Amino acid sequence: MFRSGGGAEDSAWRIARALADNGAWVEIRVTVRDGHRMSRFLCPPEAPRLQPAEPAGLYGAA
Repeated sequence: MFRSGGGAEDSAWRIARALADNGAWVEIRVTVRDGHRMSRFLCPPEAPRLQPAEPAGLYGAA
């Protein structure tokens, strides 16, 4: 339980981002005490960083 909605959202976002950075799809729903949804975070896993391709010559390799 959090004392404020902002604290709950901040914690949820940090948890979601940490899990996504480790390769997991994450969905976190933050609700208020009466059960109504306050916010929802969807975080896809971080895409692997690719090396840039070698630029092709103007007419391709001969």
